[in-house]
Amino acid sequence: MVTPLFFYVNLKPILTCIVGSQMPNLLLRMKNYLMNAGFVLLFLLFLVSCGGNTQSNVPTEYCEELVRLAEEGDTLAQMNLAKCYAKGQGVEKSNEEANKWFLKAAEQGNANAMAEMGNAYLNGWGVSVDNQEAIKWFQKAAEKGNAVAMSNLGVCYEKGLGVKQDYNQAYNYFKMAAEQDNAPAQLFLGDYYRFHYSRIGIAHDENEAFKWYLKAAEQGLADAQYQVGLSYTLSFGANRNIPKAIEWYEKAGEQNHAMALYNLGVIYMNGEDVPQDFNKGVEYFKKSASLGEQKAIDALRSLR
Repeated sequence: MVTPLFFYVNLKPILTCIVGSQMPNLLLRMKNYLMNAGFVLLFLLFLVSCGGNTQSNVPTEYCEELVRLAEEGDTLAQMNLAKCYAKGQGVEKSNEEANKWFLKAAEQGNANAMAEMGNAYLNGWGVSVDNQEAIKWFQKAAEKGNAVAMSNLGVCYEKGLGVKQDYNQAYNYFKMAAEQDNAPAQLFLGDYYRFHYSRIGIAHDENEAFKWYLKAAEQGLADAQYQVGLSYTLSFGANRNIPKAIEWYEKAGEQNHAMALYNLGVIYMNGEDVPQDFNKGVEYFKKSASLGEQKAIDALRSLR
């Protein structure tokens, strides 16, 4: 018998702020400056590329036009220019230059930019790490209703970064952000109902935990997908349903979640409500082991 399934709580990294772009509005503003429809279309492609996750070679003239708008005080242009510098898209990657434009937008009251400044100080991106300065910017953004900043404040209070550790405050910020559909906060909130309830004197509530895990999982968060799979496997907040567990483990596994892959290996090796499949189990163990999961490494050794 292979080592049974067990609880696993991944240590969450400090969250990065995802800025919601408003490309159509910025494009409309650009019409006053652009000469023809073809340039408008190409510039739209540039803006989309700045919002993506892969590097792209963007013609310099588009960046120059974006710089011109940013220098005129357009906050959307400042935000998008900052993101392009942060990712090295169309310009040479520079956290310092990114912060320059995030700061300009933040000083004009842009909450997303405030949250980005908080991340910069928290993680040392282009500036020296300064947790108290990070808290200042997160609080400014949170006061404007920014859910990412609220979630990050929750992390800071939970870990005691720049503030005195306070689990109740962490829970409160996670709850506010989760209610705004922030996926990381939904995951953290689920953890409080499943694992950390004693820290703040609330009831252990698997149904509530599952509710929040599912919301985050549906937004594609791998750790939440894993927790949903675990819930279906062990009947935590949901009826035992191995096919559904497999579905969610596979989603997490596609994002290289090592424990989800390991649990898939366990399910197939043991034939838990599915036909036993030794080869498939070994395949999942190998994928998990390649990601450094010790349980999978040990399982493979035991099969030799």
